[in-house]
Amino acid sequence: MTNSIGTTIPSWVSTRIGYQCFVDSFSIGDGSIVDKGSIYSRKTYDRESRRLDWDQEFDEYCYGYSYYGGDLQGVARAVDNYLADFGVNMIYMTPIFKAESNHKYDTLDYKQIDPHFGTMDDFEHLLKISHSLDIKIILDGVFNHTSSNHDWYQRAMRGEKPYVDYFRKNKEGYFLKWAGIDTMPLIDHSQPAIRDIFYESDDSIIPYWLNRGADGWRLDVAEGLGKEVIRSIKASIRKRFTDKLLIGEVVDSYGKDWLGPDLLDGVMNYVFLGTTVNFLNNKITGEEYLNELTKMYEQYPQENLYTSWNIISTHDTNRMLFEVGGNENLFKMAVALQFTYPGIPMIYYGDEIGLISGQKDISNRRGMNWEAIDLLKLKAREPWKPVIPMDWKRVNQYSSFYFYYKHLIWLRKNMPVLTHGEFIPLYADKTCVCYLRRLDDKIAFVLINNGENRDVRIPVPERIRRLKPELKRGHGPLNSIDLTGDTLDIHAYAQNTYIYL
Repeated sequence: MTNSIGTTIPSWVSTRIGYQCFVDSFSIGDGSIVDKGSIYSRKTYDRESRRLDWDQEFDEYCYGYSYYGGDLQGVARAVDNYLADFGVNMIYMTPIFKAESNHKYDTLDYKQIDPHFGTMDDFEHLLKISHSLDIKIILDGVFNHTSSNHDWYQRAMRGEKPYVDYFRKNKEGYFLKWAGIDTMPLIDHSQPAIRDIFYESDDSIIPYWLNRGADGWRLDVAEGLGKEVIRSIKASIRKRFTDKLLIGEVVDSYGKDWLGPDLLDGVMNYVFLGTTVNFLNNKITGEEYLNELTKMYEQYPQENLYTSWNIISTHDTNRMLFEVGGNENLFKMAVALQFTYPGIPMIYYGDEIGLISGQKDISNRRGMNWEAIDLLKLKAREPWKPVIPMDWKRVNQYSSFYFYYKHLIWLRKNMPVLTHGEFIPLYADKTCVCYLRRLDDKIAFVLINNGENRDVRIPVPERIRRLKPELKRGHGPLNSIDLTGDTLDIHAYAQNTYIYL
């Protein structure tokens, strides 16, 4: 994709299936967690660090002083033994740089891999194995704030120059903190020294990791950085690379305002997430939901919308399955929307096996269930052999989610209309939403019924009828549908999804 002033969004982006790893709780590598015992024995902001059993749920995990023990070796092993076969080809990892907490959003050293997660050799091994499988690696850049234990801030607190100028202050001279959290002082990007450290020099932090092989950055708290800083970051990247991606976390404002040739390539699409939750929970009607999807399509720069990440769960939100009360049908509607609306589907680890625990700040970051994955592999090889010790019904539950994702990943990868096609709103009422994707003479039809069993009559535009489309089942109870008439009549089953291509 090339924009009007000649900068580009990397050509590899549009065909990606994204997967988010919360590193500490995703996977432990070949080294035993016992070997890292001394690392976990130190305090985290004056609290005693706590080691968690992998399957333990701990309602204070979000505070950062408890550790499951996941690491980069674990991510690499998962890439090789699970994610590549699953169909993922882009991984976004939460921060991996030296920090105080389990979540690592409180950086101590931007050029050192956190010892909890491994070494530079482990990072390079992850890149090597991922790139050999055509899987891109996106890093999380926490450039809005540091840890209060960062050497810069400790020296700033003592009034030392130049460090006292590295952090933002109010008019009374007090240091400002992100979200009022004492452990996260805000960095002052108006300072030339800070700009040089982060993005302006050839050895600054952002190009440093891209030169080492990372495929892009996701900017934490992009709104807090501001547009001027994002423009400088984008210019620094494009000055040196044409194939690196820049995504931003935009939560509190409309994403389109942060997108463009000199701004972000894409956003984590929180508007998509919020409106999808509201539709599935009947807080808005299908008409209101389709209006929001159409508004995004019409108002966002198109290439940036197609590059943005369609999210339904993240480490900062409730998991979607929790949002819909564990309702499998509603959850699968969200996944279908995630995979068929313009943008890149970004899967939050564990959603693909239906992790029901998922309340924000309580259980949405718990350890990945690798027992379920192992059983799914056994089931795929020996589908009729019961597996001990897990109850067979539980295996079937995991299969239902896992193979649904696998199928949608296959559709997405093999049907360019889903990655490049235009978005055409077709019909909506109180509980139904229907739209098309079109690429030349290829059509994808999507119908979501969030209500009871009912008959739906959908008008077919003349420009679609001219294509004489007879579409085959991608997902749904009908073998095919015919869009050659003025209308299409469908008996839509309760809480059901129809995808035809």
